[in-house]
Amino acid sequence: MGGYATALDSIDGKSLTDGDRAFVIVNGALYLYYLDEDLGGQENAPLVIAPDTNAESKRWIQTVRG
Repeated sequence: MGGYATALDSIDGKSLTDGDRAFVIVNGALYLYYLDEDLGGQENAPLVIAPDTNAESKRWIQTVRG
């Protein structure tokens, strides 16, 4: 979820729209995130992820962990 070119936070905030969805797999665990474009606040990984570029108030919110 961070530090790699293909990580969730590497997606440029300019290309994101409210309600976007993302699937992330880490060590065999599946996570589902949705984008809230006006949440703002601090990043709290893995529950709340901010884009590294052009985040503004956009945050990825973890909704399901499987």
